[in-house]
Amino acid sequence: MSSPTAADPLDAALERAVTRLGDASGTSEQIRQHFAFGERACAERTCGELVVDAAGDATAALDAATAVTILAAATRVHGDLATGIAARAGRQTVWAKFGVAHGINAGDALAAVASLALTEDLGGPPPRMLAMMRLLHQAYLAASDDRARAIARDRLDELEGVPEALRTVAHRLGALVAGAQA
Repeated sequence: MSSPTAADPLDAALERAVTRLGDASGTSEQIRQHFAFGERACAERTCGELVVDAAGDATAALDAATAVTILAAATRVHGDLATGIAARAGRQTVWAKFGVAHGINAGDALAAVASLALTEDLGGPPPRMLAMMRLLHQAYLAASDDRARAIARDRLDELEGVPEALRTVAHRLGALVAGAQA
């Protein structure tokens, strides 16, 4: 695994946050498989970049951007499993490499790590931190709700085409970014 680079604060914060449990964690191998540090950019990184752009201050928004990026990764890990996607960018997805149970567990672990990343710098007032945690969890719940609706549509063979899929993705991304901007 590569070490965090000083050139990109978001990448460095992401790597610190997701490797916080160390190699002794039962989920570290699965989480490293998803993020593939040093091999490719995390696809969910765009979510964090949007948070930084909206805040206008990378330093002030770093914890929120990190949390949103990791939460987006959690939804991707669960989404890959729910939709049966076995590979992305030439790499096996977590569930495809380690099995369904590990895919579920790794996604859950990432959701917890997102919460921990958000509280990394507790310099803000407690009410603001509580509000940020609440918004992060509301965004995760919204993403889970959208995933449940997509699964139901797929099961009923009522896929409404690309426009509906784009609206669903936009809603999920919007919920995550909105949660981080508070």
